[in-house]
Amino acid sequence: MSVHYDRSRKQWYVRWRSDGHQHTRRGFRTRGEAVDFDMHRNVYMDRKTYTVDRLVDGYFESVKGTINAETERWYRGLLNRYACGLAEEGLSEWRTRLYEEEIGTGTKNRVIGLVEAVLKYGGSDVTLKRFRGSSRGERRMKVISTDEMEIALSRVQDDVCRRFLAFLFHTGMRRGEAMGLHVTDVHDGRCEIMRSVRRQEETPLKTTGSRRTILLSADARKDIEPLLTGTGYLFGGDRPLPPTTIGRVWSKACDGRYRVHDLRHSFISHALSIGCDPVMVSAYVGHADLMTTMRSYAHVIGGAEDRMMRMIDAYME
Repeated sequence: MSVHYDRSRKQWYVRWRSDGHQHTRRGFRTRGEAVDFDMHRNVYMDRKTYTVDRLVDGYFESVKGTINAETERWYRGLLNRYACGLAEEGLSEWRTRLYEEEIGTGTKNRVIGLVEAVLKYGGSDVTLKRFRGSSRGERRMKVISTDEMEIALSRVQDDVCRRFLAFLFHTGMRRGEAMGLHVTDVHDGRCEIMRSVRRQEETPLKTTGSRRTILLSADARKDIEPLLTGTGYLFGGDRPLPPTTIGRVWSKACDGRYRVHDLRHSFISHALSIGCDPVMVSAYVGHADLMTTMRSYAHVIGGAEDRMMRMIDAYME
């Protein structure tokens, strides 16, 4: 019997073998629906012509309870934007077009994974190759000078957004970490970083290195001083600043030349270039370990070492 009941999900599903592979179709609410599909699956499962659009509702019904509503909306948006009308027979050409999209490799691979999962739900045994390394849509990290930052901030009209962007530049925090800060996390010139906000959902930081308390510079304290009289989130009050708003404001301020993450990269680069201890910088910005800092910023550290040797030589003379 190829019709089965999943007690944990309270759903019926059909399992069968063809072409030497095992296939599963989930999401049936009644046994009758599953039996009907099993009897007519040769008609239903002409997978070469099935499109993602036709399968997507059933797929998300089958995984209901394993992802939250916000994640489902995000996934549906990705599929609607980058895989609309896609069928298995057109995967090769579609993957080439996806490579040309102006999005990061991580997002492209997320879309590929979703398409693969949806088509497998429809009975396909397709396996799609992921992209490796940086792709055409990604830009290398760039260092923002203090003069460039001053000009960009002068173009930001919203006071909270301007202070948020300046705070990232002066602390090297990740965007989500700064979005998750509460007013009560700042005290005695220090800032306790315990949580992050992603897609408007607050989550605790997972690693020991990410959870940290840092001493704020004079510029960073100046950035947030007027906000400390409020309640709730440091940037936003009752709700954190929306990441889309931050990205849009920053892109307009810098004429699209830099990403929000380049603010963090710039802080680390400036700190290392003036000779700050890499161990201290790594701990300050919450890198997983020192090797992450050394590997990503070797070119900057090399310049700092040259300056250090010149200082030692001058002292020894």
